[in-house]
Amino acid sequence: MKRIQSGTLRALSNKEEYFETTDLQRSIRQGYASLLSGEIEMPTPFDMGALIGPILNEGTESEFRAELTRRIRRFIHNRHPPLNVDVETVERHLIRRLLRTRKGQTTLSGIGVESSGSSQDWLQGIAPWRAVRDAQKEHSSVLASLGDNTRADIPKNILSHSMASVCGTLSLVPSADISELRSALGPVRTVSERHTQRIVKYLHEHTDWVHKHKSLLGREAPRSILRQRYRAVGMTLLAIWPLKEAIRKWMEDNPTTHLRYAMGQIVRSGQYPSAINDTLARISLIGSGTDGRSAPAGPSGLVTWWQHSA
Repeated sequence: MKRIQSGTLRALSNKEEYFETTDLQRSIRQGYASLLSGEIEMPTPFDMGALIGPILNEGTESEFRAELTRRIRRFIHNRHPPLNVDVETVERHLIRRLLRTRKGQTTLSGIGVESSGSSQDWLQGIAPWRAVRDAQKEHSSVLASLGDNTRADIPKNILSHSMASVCGTLSLVPSADISELRSALGPVRTVSERHTQRIVKYLHEHTDWVHKHKSLLGREAPRSILRQRYRAVGMTLLAIWPLKEAIRKWMEDNPTTHLRYAMGQIVRSGQYPSAINDTLARISLIGSGTDGRSAPAGPSGLVTWWQHSA
């Protein structure tokens, strides 16, 4: 009782609860009030931090821990844009590194794994809009044939964050197990481990997009490979990543309009100048997708790239 009365926190009943004196509560609250009101200047880098809460601490320690964990997870899953770094700079650096790794690897013949094909001709002669449209049609058809439980766990649109992340990343790596795939996702394309497993399982078991193989020797985890004919959509999803939400919204707002015209209308709207420039920078990095064709220059070049095949 002396420690409680003196204002020290004292754990009781197997740390299920603790007590605070009125003076200690006032002191803590006054400290937060001074910091959050601007009376006391917040030191760097905490002056750029985000606030989560309020989180009430009126129950047991386990209840407080559970609520704190829930709030932090929600904050992380909301993917708030960072304040001290350009997301696209980080993402292009990671994509460049994955491209270099892929360029230095080869596939053995005669083991049932498709050749990765030309690194520059990833569109394989089809227009980007067609790659997205055809993949979405196939995806929607597969979802319609599944039960409610499986369908509920898979995003309806391939432009969703998790689908675009997994398919786009698999188009950059020759093969990967779940751990390697999540490492290659990086902070921008990140998806939880459980959801990554769910997406890969769906692509392998219910579609023909992903091939899985496991070594006959040892205990290595199964490795996933995006089939070559779907690399066009995977790379396209990476290229248009900065505009994927705009394209997705356009598709929802214009269900009967041809997807071919989406990019032109988005560019002419004038609402996404930064995302358009970031998309152009990505295509400049990964290539136009057609051998011998240079990357598009400017918004009009982006529209031409989106609409035309080789």
